[in-house]
Amino acid sequence: MSHNLKLFLSSSVQYIYMPGLQYRFPKLYDLGIRLIHRPKVLNEFKRAVGTNMSVFDLAAGFGRMSRYIDSSNTYEGIDLNPVSLRYAKEQG
Repeated sequence: MSHNLKLFLSSSVQYIYMPGLQYRFPKLYDLGIRLIHRPKVLNEFKRAVGTNMSVFDLAAGFGRMSRYIDSSNTYEGIDLNPVSLRYAKEQG
């Protein structure tokens, strides 16, 4: 059943999803995040999440925020943007 839902979402998204420029080019999005979220903010984020936690990132893009949590945490992210998902797979 979940496989059918995934197929349904995938086929539906391409018709209703009109990504902006930053969502069509993950490297541009990455640069924007670095400009908006200064190191101080990202360190505060890491401290707020803590250690040995499970993190679920809704609208995760390509999972960039996983870089800013402690390695003892587990990270799972979900996104509907096929460009971000493809980029995440390429990055490993």
